[in-house]
Amino acid sequence: MALFMAMSAELSTLYDRVDTLERLLANKDVVSRDEVETYRPDADGEAERKSRREQYIRRLFRIIREDADNLVPHDKMERYQKLQDELKRR
Repeated sequence: MALFMAMSAELSTLYDRVDTLERLLANKDVVSRDEVETYRPDADGEAERKSRREQYIRRLFRIIREDADNLVPHDKMERYQKLQDELKRR
Protein backbone atom coordinates (compact mmCIF):
# COMPACT_ATOMS: atom_id res chain seq x y z
CA MET A 1 0.00 0.00 0.00
CA ALA A 2 2.83 2.40 0.84
CA LEU A 3 4.36 1.77 -2.58
CA PHE A 4 1.08 2.55 -4.32
CA MET A 5 0.67 5.78 -2.35
CA ALA A 6 4.25 6.89 -3.02
CA MET A 7 3.88 6.28 -6.74
CA SER A 8 0.51 8.01 -6.89
CA ALA A 9 1.82 11.09 -5.11
CA GLU A 10 4.88 11.36 -7.34
CA LEU A 11 2.90 10.85 -10.54
CA SER A 12 0.25 13.37 -9.56
CA THR A 13 2.90 15.99 -8.82
CA LEU A 14 4.70 15.29 -12.09
CA TYR A 15 1.51 15.51 -14.15
CA ASP A 16 0.71 18.88 -12.57
CA ARG A 17 4.21 20.21 -13.22
CA VAL A 18 4.28 19.00 -16.82
CA ASP A 19 0.84 20.50 -17.45
CA THR A 20 1.96 23.83 -15.98
CA LEU A 21 5.10 23.94 -18.10
CA GLU A 22 3.26 22.99 -21.29
CA ARG A 23 0.63 25.66 -20.72
CA LEU A 24 3.18 28.37 -19.90
CA LEU A 25 5.26 27.55 -22.95
CA ALA A 26 2.26 27.34 -25.27
CA ASN A 27 0.75 30.59 -23.93
CA LYS A 28 4.02 32.43 -24.60
CA ASP A 29 4.35 30.85 -28.04
CA VAL A 30 7.68 29.32 -27.04
CA VAL A 31 6.80 25.69 -27.66
CA SER A 32 3.56 24.12 -28.82
CA ARG A 33 2.05 21.03 -27.24
CA ASP A 34 2.71 19.19 -30.52
CA GLU A 35 6.41 19.96 -30.21
CA VAL A 36 6.37 18.58 -26.67
CA GLU A 37 4.70 15.37 -27.89
CA THR A 38 7.18 14.79 -30.71
CA TYR A 39 10.37 15.80 -28.83
CA ARG A 40 13.13 13.19 -28.60
CA PRO A 41 16.06 13.86 -26.20
CA ASP A 42 19.69 13.79 -27.27
CA ALA A 43 22.18 11.37 -25.64
CA ASP A 44 22.80 13.64 -22.63
CA GLY A 45 19.08 14.15 -22.06
CA GLU A 46 18.44 10.42 -22.34
CA ALA A 47 21.25 9.72 -19.84
CA GLU A 48 19.68 12.16 -17.36
CA ARG A 49 16.28 10.53 -17.80
CA LYS A 50 17.78 7.08 -17.27
CA SER A 51 19.49 8.23 -14.07
CA ARG A 52 16.26 9.79 -12.77
CA ARG A 53 14.31 6.59 -13.54
CA GLU A 54 16.90 4.48 -11.71
CA GLN A 55 16.74 6.76 -8.64
CA TYR A 56 12.96 6.58 -8.68
CA ILE A 57 13.00 2.78 -8.86
CA ARG A 58 15.49 2.64 -5.97
CA ARG A 59 13.14 4.76 -3.85
CA LEU A 60 10.22 2.46 -4.68
CA PHE A 61 12.19 -0.68 -3.88
CA ARG A 62 13.28 0.86 -0.58
CA ILE A 63 9.60 1.09 0.32
CA ILE A 64 9.07 -2.53 -0.70
CA ARG A 65 12.05 -3.64 1.43
CA GLU A 66 10.78 -1.65 4.44
CA ASP A 67 7.32 -3.17 4.06
CA ALA A 68 8.83 -6.66 3.82
CA ASP A 69 10.88 -6.05 6.98
CA ASN A 70 7.66 -5.34 8.88
CA LEU A 71 5.91 -8.55 7.83
CA VAL A 72 5.32 -11.28 10.38
CA PRO A 73 7.57 -14.26 9.60
CA HIS A 74 5.61 -17.27 8.39
CA ASP A 75 6.81 -19.49 11.25
CA LYS A 76 5.38 -17.01 13.77
CA MET A 77 2.07 -16.47 11.99
CA GLU A 78 0.39 -19.47 13.60
CA ARG A 79 1.29 -18.23 17.10
CA TYR A 80 0.07 -14.77 16.13
CA GLN A 81 -3.28 -16.17 14.92
CA LYS A 82 -3.72 -18.20 18.13
CA LEU A 83 -3.04 -15.10 20.21
CA GLN A 84 -5.63 -13.15 18.22
CA ASP A 85 -8.20 -15.90 18.66
CA GLU A 86 -7.49 -16.01 22.38
CA LEU A 87 -7.94 -12.26 22.72
CA LYS A 88 -11.24 -12.36 20.81
CA ARG A 89 -12.65 -14.87 23.28
CA ARG A 90 -11.96 -12.65 26.28
